[in-house]
Amino acid sequence: MLAGLRQYGNFPLPARADMNDVLAALAREAGWTVEPDGTTYRHSPPPQHQQHLGAFPVRSGESPLTATSLKNCSVKATLDCQQPVVRIDDSLSPASLDSVVIAERDTRSEKYPSTSPMNSVECLEADQLIQDVHSTEHDNDFTGTQYVPVYVKLSTGVINNFCQLADPDGVRQELSHMNSLNVDGVIVDCWWGIVECWNPQKYVWSGYRELFNYIREFKMKIQVVMAFHEYGRTDSADVLISLPNWILEIGKENQDIFFTDREGRRTTEFLSWGIDKERVLNGRTGVE
Repeated sequence: MLAGLRQYGNFPLPARADMNDVLAALAREAGWTVEPDGTTYRHSPPPQHQQHLGAFPVRSGESPLTATSLKNCSVKATLDCQQPVVRIDDSLSPASLDSVVIAERDTRSEKYPSTSPMNSVECLEADQLIQDVHSTEHDNDFTGTQYVPVYVKLSTGVINNFCQLADPDGVRQELSHMNSLNVDGVIVDCWWGIVECWNPQKYVWSGYRELFNYIREFKMKIQVVMAFHEYGRTDSADVLISLPNWILEIGKENQDIFFTDREGRRTTEFLSWGIDKERVLNGRTGVE
């Protein structure tokens, strides 16, 4: 709020302004005098109600609507937008301004000697119609906004532990549904524990190749997430994807490849950072 008052209201507020400083600045902007002790008062009484239209400023109001529909409302007076009357005791300080009651004058119910149609119901309805049309145009106008691509993540169990499509027909149906929703593409997890499961540097991609061909048929894009951790052991999901079996075999002989807590418990969910540069995985480092 303070930043907004400084930037847009040009209020010279101190760096550590509190609510009293804000209220005092607003009171000064409204024409009130604020003493150092917080006393707030106004030098002259509020202007009395004028009985003649000549005392009010009048402006020409051009509208895209026809003159017939506005019923001679080309001249718009400010009778309906008078400033609200603020009733404040001279004894009030800025600290108590938050409890001030602001009473708006209902000018439509007041009787003026003029018979001008400026306050007629038709004129008010036309003005409201113009505001509603302009508001709707701005709300629905996305011209110039940046396009945001939408990707949907496929389920984790779409590829089984033997690197095969678990349900080819179900995958086709799911992709067809996504394509009907005009999504840009899909996100696919590519699991280390599936691709290099049985032997080091022996990679099996058959299931992923088949899946990618299905996605290509629907002319959708692919985002691949390389997953080098375990999945499903601590979740309620039916799918369990572990680290490669040959990694787990090495871990039986050298448990230091896994993270260890203070109680000495090991986790096989992922490899420890400590072997990132250590060749303890059949001559390969953790990063390799």
